[in-house]
Amino acid sequence: MTTFATRLRSARNERGLTQVQLIAAIGAYHKDTISRYEHSTLTPQLHTFTRLCDALGVSADWLLGRDG
Repeated sequence: MTTFATRLRSARNERGLTQVQLIAAIGAYHKDTISRYEHSTLTPQLHTFTRLCDALGVSADWLLGRDG
């Protein structure tokens, strides 16, 4: 089963974004936010999660691994 962290990293890399660029795109404040999401040490709040989906151009279901 693919995890949120794995899918987040994959989508970010596929779009050629650095962690810093993605942080700016979602309006996060801490420079290590994306790293912490990708290492499963932090879970985004709902409003941040929806910003991640929008910034990466993916559905919430896909990012959560609920696509089949």
